[in-house]
Amino acid sequence: MGYWADPQSGTEHAARAGCAIAARYRPAESSAGAAGISAEKLTFGIGVVLEDLVGDSLQRAFRMASFAHPWRTFFSRKAYERVVERFDFCGLQPVVPKSEPLCPVYELLAPKPERSGTHHVGPESVPLMGRRELLEALESCRVQAVEGQGVIARLVGNPGQGKSKLIREWLSACAQAGRLCGWTQLSCNGVPYGDYPLRSWERLVRPLIQPSQESTCEGPAVEKICNVLNAEPRPVLVIADDFHWIDALSQRNILQLVSAIKPLLAIVAYRPSFAFASKAPQVPALTYHHFQLGPLSDNELARLISVSAENCNVTLQAGAVHEIVWKAHGNPLYAEAAVAHLATMDRLPAGPLPSSLVDLLTIRAEWTASVLLPRIRGHYREFLFSGRDKQALINELECVEEQLSGWLDRFDVIEEESAQAVQRFLEGLQRVDGELAILSLLVGKQRPHRNRLEQALARVNTFLHPTEERGSPTADLT
Repeated sequence: MGYWADPQSGTEHAARAGCAIAARYRPAESSAGAAGISAEKLTFGIGVVLEDLVGDSLQRAFRMASFAHPWRTFFSRKAYERVVERFDFCGLQPVVPKSEPLCPVYELLAPKPERSGTHHVGPESVPLMGRRELLEALESCRVQAVEGQGVIARLVGNPGQGKSKLIREWLSACAQAGRLCGWTQLSCNGVPYGDYPLRSWERLVRPLIQPSQESTCEGPAVEKICNVLNAEPRPVLVIADDFHWIDALSQRNILQLVSAIKPLLAIVAYRPSFAFASKAPQVPALTYHHFQLGPLSDNELARLISVSAENCNVTLQAGAVHEIVWKAHGNPLYAEAAVAHLATMDRLPAGPLPSSLVDLLTIRAEWTASVLLPRIRGHYREFLFSGRDKQALINELECVEEQLSGWLDRFDVIEEESAQAVQRFLEGLQRVDGELAILSLLVGKQRPHRNRLEQALARVNTFLHPTEERGSPTADLT
């Protein structure tokens, strides 16, 4: 039994520790239903009840303790409300005498999965266009690290220019050629929503620590990780993608780590607006390379549009291709979004394409809310009355969920837009998010995160208006 009284971060740390314990030690047969938890014979294990003593009385905490069960974690209502945005729960109502009412109890299931339209797993649907000189530059950095140097490669580019795609393409080429055999490879990425302190740091060093050390309030110590890496004469690859979204504590730890180990290649990707002026000196022992991802050429964009159109099963006239190339201004994200827009319209629109990426994404979000999701709602009715395959319905919702995650990953494209454009963009996302919530509830599907729009807005406001405190950990990268 455990009590946690920290109303801010303590409850979340305890919840993550509970998930780690359950994943490591829970026996397979413990997955039975929870209806009779108070009458089951207890076996050897760890039964945990988390109670928020700030909002609940000590007497109620001891009453909840009687429902503890091996390998399972239960939350009171107050503690549940603190972390429900990032964890999945199953609500329980214990049977108690009427004279002694007890508020609902919530069983902790698992952390909500993260979905991202940028950091996906699997083969690329569209090959990398251009950027060959950058791939060669990253390979040159790898050779420097093999020779015993500490190298930091900074990839800087606007939203949608392909920073994450470039990293994935380079990693794939290295894997095919065996160029990273014998390396220690560590990677993490930031997300604009669902983040928490030390998230990226814990993910980065997870391959180096024991499972029992994963969930701590302080996170794995930098010194301990450096000792582990320096104990083996192997080059180390550290990838920190979307560094602008990574929390400040993780940024600090990552910078301390890369300045203390050799041989090393650290690839750090971030956006230009994050590279604010700083007079902090660089680490003399490291070699720095700055790579700027500029716009694609017209020919590269045309090839990208051709491949994207083939994947979307749409035929584009030469005029449509020229219009996309002209309005994309070298941005591959605009080109891919424009092709997807034309494909989902089921016909070529009579009017011109939007001139800005935000307007294009807004139109796609509005079409999803007004056309695609009502279509899926009709499929749900078919599931109820005509025996439509439930899994097919869930797959449709997953596709929309993935698209929404992709829009959220591009949230900071609204930085220089007018207030009216921003409001329309947010309203479109809110409509999609709300309809997804209802349909997911109807089919019994867990969603990745709740209130992701609010979380993303808070992160974007912090990112667009950084304070000196947030900027200080990045001094060595600017």
